[in-house]
Amino acid sequence: MITMKDIARHFGISRTTVSLCLSGKAAQYKIAEATEKNVCDYAAKAGFVPDQTAISLVSGKKKAVGIFVNLFTSGKSNDALRHFIGTISRTDIKYQVIHFQENTIFSCIQEMLGNGIKTIIIIGWIEHSDDFLESVKPYLQNGAKLFLVDYYFTDPLIKRRENICFIGIDRKKAYLETFEYLHKLGHRKIAISFNPIRLEAWTEFRKKHSLSFNYIIKPPAPALDTDSGFNDEKEFIDKVIKLYKEEQITAITLSNDFLAARLIDALGRNGIKTPRDISVVGFDNLKFSPYFNVPLTTVDVPVSDMVNKVLEAILNGKKLPSRTVLEANLIIRSSAGKIFTDIKNGHIKENHN
Repeated sequence: MITMKDIARHFGISRTTVSLCLSGKAAQYKIAEATEKNVCDYAAKAGFVPDQTAISLVSGKKKAVGIFVNLFTSGKSNDALRHFIGTISRTDIKYQVIHFQENTIFSCIQEMLGNGIKTIIIIGWIEHSDDFLESVKPYLQNGAKLFLVDYYFTDPLIKRRENICFIGIDRKKAYLETFEYLHKLGHRKIAISFNPIRLEAWTEFRKKHSLSFNYIIKPPAPALDTDSGFNDEKEFIDKVIKLYKEEQITAITLSNDFLAARLIDALGRNGIKTPRDISVVGFDNLKFSPYFNVPLTTVDVPVSDMVNKVLEAILNGKKLPSRTVLEANLIIRSSAGKIFTDIKNGHIKENHN
C-alpha cells in the first residue's frame, strides 16, 4: 500500500508538504494549487489511504472486518447483514458496518483500510464492469481482501481478480426459469420490471417462444426521500393497472418481494385479483413472503449460504475460488396461477384457476 513517504519521493517534496496537500491545508501554507492537485490526483489513483491507528490493534483483537451494505438494499441484504453480525459477534473479531451509495464506495474502502481493516465484505453491490475492478485494484495490496456477496453476475468473461471473491447467483438463469414457469401456465402477455440482466433473459425467452408482446416497465427508483419514493412507486403501480386494463397482461415479474406485496394490495383495491386476473412473481423470498394475503411465488436468493462461505474463509481460513455461483430456486406459491379458456356466450374468456 502506498504511503505519504512514497508520494513525497515520487514528487521530490517533503512528507509534510504531502500531508498538507492531502488534508486540504495547502493554500494555508502557500503551497501551489497545481502541486496540491497533482498530489491528490496521484494519491487517489495509487489507492492511498490515511495511516490511522488500526481499530483491530486498539481493541486488542487480531482480526477486523468491514461490512458494506448498499444504502438502497433489499430485504435479503439485511438478512445477510444480520447473519454476519450474529456469527461474528460470537468471536473475537472486530467489525464495522458502513452503508454506501454507488458514488461513495471508494471513500468507504479508503476509510476501512485507513482504520487497519483489510478484510472487506460488500453486500448487494451491482457494479459488474472491469473498470470498477481496475479502479479498486490499488486498494487491495498488502493482504487486503474483498468479498462481494450477492454479486450481480452478468458478464461471464469478466476477468478473475486477485484478492477479490465474487459470490452470488446466476440471475439470468433464475429469470429464465421464472418466464418458463409462467409460459407453462399459459401466460403469453407477461410484463417485466426492468434491469439489464432480466432484459437479456427476457429477449432470449421471447425469441425462443416467438412472442410478440413486449412490455418492460421501469421499476420505482430507490429513494431516501419517503415522498419521492412513494410517488415513484404509485406511478409504477398505475402503469401496471393501465397495462392490465388496456393490454390485458396476465402476469408480471418484479424485482423484489416488497414491491410485489404492495402491487398485489393495490391491484386488489382496484378490483383486480391475484392470481385470478393477474399473476405476480417476486424476487428474494423474504421470510414473510409465504404469509402475504396471497402467498407469493418468488425466487429464493440463498444469502445465508453465501454468508456461510465467506465466514468459512474468514474464521477457518478456507480458500474461496474467485467466483462462487449458487443456485437460486423458484418458490411456487399462490400468486401465480394457470390460464384456461372459458367459452361463455360465444366469447373466449381468459381466467385463472
